[in-house]
Amino acid sequence: KCLESSQAAADRASEGLACYSLGRSYVMLEDPLKAIGFLDDYETICRDLADVEGEGQACAALAAAYQTLRNDERALEYLERCLQIATETENLVAQVIIRIRDLNMHLNMNSNDMYS
Repeated sequence: KCLESSQAAADRASEGLACYSLGRSYVMLEDPLKAIGFLDDYETICRDLADVEGEGQACAALAAAYQTLRNDERALEYLERCLQIATETENLVAQVIIRIRDLNMHLNMNSNDMYS
């Protein structure tokens, strides 16, 4: 309903937040394919509105969705973009969190290679 209302009102910021909320919910429900559609929309809206922080959030959420799909390459691409945004905006907390997620993903990829 929130998404429909914001679209009807042509409120792009609210539409973006609704897409983000739906996307994150679908990631948590382990339905990453549905999540990716909403999160892609959120990223586009953030870019249109020059909302750099929102774009970083979208990238982080997209990384989680792709990681759920076991598409580690794509997940890393989004984490790298998220790190780039955090660096540009001098968001040190986000930089640390992203680097930890990146390291964990690399460790998981390497441990999976050992068993292949």
